[in-house]
Formats: sequence, structure tokens, C-alpha cells
Amino acid sequence: MVGTILPIVYGKREKKPLELVVYSVSSLLGGICCGITLSMLRALAGRHVSGGRSLVGGLTGLVAITYALKEAGLVNVPSPQRTWQVQRGWMRLKPVALPAGMFGFCLGLGLLTRINSCLYPVVVWVVLTGSVVQGALVMGAFGLIRTLPLWIMYARSWEGREHWKDYTENLGGWQPVARLVSACILIVIGALFLVPFRF
Repeated sequence: MVGTILPIVYGKREKKPLELVVYSVSSLLGGICCGITLSMLRALAGRHVSGGRSLVGGLTGLVAITYALKEAGLVNVPSPQRTWQVQRGWMRLKPVALPAGMFGFCLGLGLLTRINSCLYPVVVWVVLTGSVVQGALVMGAFGLIRTLPLWIMYARSWEGREHWKDYTENLGGWQPVARLVSACILIVIGALFLVPFRF
């Protein structure tokens, strides 16, 4: 998927790459829309869920620890996934900022494409809290954070435009590191939610 997105959002070698800015803003908006939608799911199930904040924290913490163990390869738990990918055909749309925005929005939603394990406890927390504002902030931050690798690649590409291909070809080698980082993040999240304090 990165190989499809990079040529679109990479932008020209300018100090202000329009396509990358459009991609980032669209990803932020996609995350906000997802957060609002997820937080409203609680209303469908009824606002009065017994257990209150302790239930929300406990369930979120358990989901985080469970998926940390999965990322570490210690347990095998289901990972609901969408295998849909952003469409390569979108690259032909003009102006170039249009597909950059479409890619950003779809990926910012977080749930339309392959899901990272770190997102599961976040989704559980957003749904259980039922707070539209918190949901929008948390998922908006998720959408924005997803754009950071492309900004890093853009910043490092000043030595030559062709280097983005080197980055995409070597991304597979970083998979074990990414899984370890995800496991560490999930352990921290789980521990924070499982300690006996009110959040």
C-alpha cells in the first residue's frame, strides 16, 4: 500500500508539498469522523452500561494486554481485519491533490484497511466511553500520526527524489521492530488502564 501512496503524497521537491499536506489533513479528518461514529455506537447499545469508568478501563486494559501478547507471538487471538486496500487506479485522478485526499481520508478512518493491533484497545475505549469529543480527539490524533512516516521520508529525501523507492523496498525488514514497538505500546496502555485509579 505504501508503494501506491508514496507517489501520490510525496509531492514535488518543494518546501511545502501540497499533496502531502492534503493527505495529512484528510487523514486527520478521517480519524475525527471515525472517532465520532465509534463514540455514537454506545448510544445504540444504551447509555446506561453497568460498571461505569472501571468497566471501560478494565476492558480496554485487557484488550491492550491481549494484543500485546499477540504482537509478541505468545498468543493467537482473532484480529478482525479489512483486507481492502486503497485503489491504485486513484493515482490517475486529477488534480493530484484529489487522490492524496482520498487516500488520507480512507487511511485516517483506520478501519477500512488493515488494522494495527494498537488500534483495538483504542476502539474499545472510544466505543465504551461514548464521548464524541474524546473519540474525535483520539481518533483524529491516530489519523494524524499515521502520516508521520511519510513526512519523515519527505524530510530525508532532500538528498534525492529517487530515495523514496529505497525506503519502500526496505520497509519489510522493519516488520519485527514494528511488532516489538506495538507490543511495548500495548503493554504500557494496558498497564495504565488496569491500575486501580480512576481515569
